[in-house]
Amino acid sequence: MDGPRKGERGESCVASNDCQRGMGCVGAVCRDRDFEVSYLVDECHRVECVEKDDCCKDFRPESAMLCEELEESCKAGVQSDCNLHINLCTCSQTCEDSVCVASVDCKNDLDCGGSGVLRCFAGKCAQCANDGDCTGASACVGGLCRGGCERNEECPIFNVCKRHQCEYVGCQSDRDCFFESGSPRSKCVDHSCRTRCENDLVCPLPFHACVEDYCIFVGCEDDDQCRAALELALQPPGDPVRAVCRAPDP
Repeated sequence: MDGPRKGERGESCVASNDCQRGMGCVGAVCRDRDFEVSYLVDECHRVECVEKDDCCKDFRPESAMLCEELEESCKAGVQSDCNLHINLCTCSQTCEDSVCVASVDCKNDLDCGGSGVLRCFAGKCAQCANDGDCTGASACVGGLCRGGCERNEECPIFNVCKRHQCEYVGCQSDRDCFFESGSPRSKCVDHSCRTRCENDLVCPLPFHACVEDYCIFVGCEDDDQCRAALELALQPPGDPVRAVCRAPDP
């Protein structure tokens, strides 16, 4: 004798055993237990730059005419004008650890152009050496004064606001992970939330699947997928932060 009819995808249910094999009951509807999305190892990262060109793509000299004059004067042997040309007419930033930082070598402030915008700190032209060199609600990051957060609430979950910058600290307890994911299966392991699973359906976070008994990010193929995963769309003009799909950090 056949048992009761099992629900198909999209049909109503009360428990998972009301649904056909391979499905579970979620929100009173039969749904697939496993997604047809293959796992990839590449990860999504929020970065400001990947290479020097990323830091210099929006650079514009203060005055093309002035730069021409400084270049001619430099060729004539006026060293102070050579320094001014470097700092006013060329991009003086490079990319280090995904952040744009000041990069021009110097021996004194005059080597940094003498304009007061950049000064010589420990052999590098920079806006600042510490937070006290910056004004307002900004901090010294990589030799540049940067505005940022004022409170933890302005940062992503498991980040804190330090020196006006959001800094990842991770979870501190299993309870943190329960509130972050809404799943009692989620545990804090080495300051990262990990959820044990038997199938994709039990993974509470979007873009996660069950891989080797844990819910993890399914991985990415390109930067656009990371823009969606990190919700980096409709950013204001001038915002340097972007999404990048790349191999895990070693």
